Amino acid sequence: MLTLWRFSYISFITSPRFYKKVLFVGHNYDINQIVEELTKFDQNLRIEGYIDSCADQKTSPVRRYKISQIKTLVNELNIGEIIVANSYKGVDQDLYKSLTPLLKEGIPKRPYSKIYEDITNWILLKDIENDFYCYFPFSRSNQNKLYLMLCRAFDVALSLIGLLIMLLLLPFIVIINLFFNRGPLFYTQNIVDQKSKVFKIFKLRTMVKDAENEGAKWTKKNDACITKFGKILRKTRIDELPQFINIFKGDMGLIGPRPERPEFIENLKINTVLRNQTYY
Repeated sequence: MLTLWRFSYISFITSPRFYKKVLFVGHNYDINQIVEELTKFDQNLRIEGYIDSCADQKTSPVRRYKISQIKTLVNELNIGEIIVANSYKGVDQDLYKSLTPLLKEGIPKRPYSKIYEDITNWILLKDIENDFYCYFPFSRSNQNKLYLMLCRAFDVALSLIGLLIMLLLLPFIVIINLFFNRGPLFYTQNIVDQKSKVFKIFKLRTMVKDAENEGAKWTKKNDACITKFGKILRKTRIDELPQFINIFKGDMGLIGPRPERPEFIENLKINTVLRNQTYY
């Protein structure tokens, strides 16, 4: 069993297809010290380059790039994660503005102090009383490629089971829909995913036709727009079964994050800004 485990570890975990390409960013930090530490403790991280908002030039085996190149670098170099080198000091305004859109697109970002703690089981003394999460919204979800691959396999398997259940129920739903919920059987909505991309989600229609002629709105308790058959579909969650199509396509996962409609997201953004202005 020990030999089998070692073979599996070498073949899958440390193999090149599971190497993570990273890009370091920050202000006035020692990239050479970071390269030395990572080379010593972790061979799976590949430093593809670094961005330092400080004007001083440093001699380093890693190529330096400009802040304006960051979005292009992520795509061209296939960057798997962005690491903020001196996170306890924060970042300057230009770098902050460049990193924020990438966070919305789902590009993982973590502070180097967290990377250092994970690979060494040690904590840097200078970071004990500092938490850069106060200054920048880092990614906290698991971006391990093996984990993501297993999650995707889990989604595909369960979505096939869910679609099979839907096909078995569909003939009965069609017949009942003809009498008690006349109109289209399916309903689509534009939804925004975690990378701010819009896609169409599928549901069984539970509301009267043209229920949102005046625009998208939240469902209310005892909403008159919901049909009698629609109430049954909602209570039993059967109306959600067509979403297994989206899960199978990879538009979203079975387990979070929950996608939402663009109109509601904009309203939440506006309310958040207004609330913050009230505090100040």
